[in-house]
Amino acid sequence: MKRNSLTLGALMALSMGCPLHAAAIVWDTPVTISGSDDVSTNGTQVFGRNIAVAYPGATAMVNGANFGYNNSNWAITFADTATSTAAGFAPITVGGPDGSNYAAILNNSRFGSGAAAITFTLGNLTLGQQYELQFWVNDYRGFPNDRTETISATGGGNTNVNTPTLSFLDSNGPVHGQWVIGVWTADTTSLTFSVQGNETSQYNALQVRAIPEAGAAVLGAFGVLALLRRRRI
Repeated sequence: MKRNSLTLGALMALSMGCPLHAAAIVWDTPVTISGSDDVSTNGTQVFGRNIAVAYPGATAMVNGANFGYNNSNWAITFADTATSTAAGFAPITVGGPDGSNYAAILNNSRFGSGAAAITFTLGNLTLGQQYELQFWVNDYRGFPNDRTETISATGGGNTNVNTPTLSFLDSNGPVHGQWVIGVWTADTTSLTFSVQGNETSQYNALQVRAIPEAGAAVLGAFGVLALLRRRRI
């Protein structure tokens, strides 16, 4: 999925003179899981993870992105405070050319104790680089529960332009999982974020991608506009 990395929230932040860095992460609106094209292809992937406990070290390619469990080849380091791991929630069918691989990475999860928050730490980031974090949570079991969780940057002076809430189990049936993207520019070498659930906190997969710095993209756009106007004169 190719998307415009400069989100509406990011544009608002820029217009207000708010720099996009590790202290201010801009989150998109959560999107319901539909098919393998959900997986972002912006920029260059620098980290991918799924909870394939049955195949430690295995990878799954989805829409050109590599999701590996404990894959030591990534330069970015990763840690979470989840306490339990589960494999094989329920048979999942999703569309797209890599639908079977997408279903495989969504069919496993890590979760916390009750509604306790899970905290994540991404390390070894490159200063000044803009990053895109894509995060998935889902539960395809037919429980009569309504489960949601809120994602936000936490600790170390991190702030959020917004704090979206993802739905991952709907007693009425239409939503069994969502994904969300957050964008920030690293002014420290690590980012800490967390998810806080109403009944339980969990995650199924995530990836990090290095993308062009938003400010540079905006300046480039203005440069193109200026060039076009000059040609019209």
